Amino acid sequence: MAIVSVTSTSVAVNPLKQSQAIGATLAFLGLKGMLPLLHGSPGCSAFTKIPLTQHL
Repeated sequence: MAIVSVTSTSVAVNPLKQSQAIGATLAFLGLKGMLPLLHGSPGCSAFTKIPLTQHL
C-alpha cells in the first residue's frame, strides 16, 4: 500500500540533470579514452553543455 505524504514546499526538478543527453554523456565520460560529442542545434547543445562546464 502506498503512503501519500503532503508537503508545503514545491518540487523543483532541474531538467538539465534529468535529460537523456546528459546521462549518455556522463556514461561515455566513464569509458577510458572516450570523448563524447554533443551534436545538434546550437541552442539545444549549448543548453546541454551547461552542467558539464560549470565549476561547482
